[in-house]
Amino acid sequence: MNWELIKEKYPKAFRVFQEWGNHVASLSRQKKRLLYDFFDENEIWVIINLEIQYTRVIDEDDRNPHYVPEGFYYEINDNSYHLGGDGVFRTRQETEEAAFMRAFEILENKLKDK
Repeated sequence: MNWELIKEKYPKAFRVFQEWGNHVASLSRQKKRLLYDFFDENEIWVIINLEIQYTRVIDEDDRNPHYVPEGFYYEINDNSYHLGGDGVFRTRQETEEAAFMRAFEILENKLKDK
């Protein structure tokens, strides 16, 4: 995660995140779960999914169509609305970083209304 960019672009959301737990300095890949928890508590749900494409290839027994993974995509929702999404990203990590950047943007906009 590019924390300097987040701090610059979304200062209110970044401040709320820091106050929530001061986890930024030691945030690692294993601790990325904290970001999911943080946004959950702020009613912004980040979902990472596998983008799967249907193919007409059939097994030898003519029974099972195949679904081929193409990459990952994300969706962001709140209590009432689908707030955005994007994909296809090559890795889950790239997808998470893009999703969390968008989630910080959404939180920043929510905080402007307060």
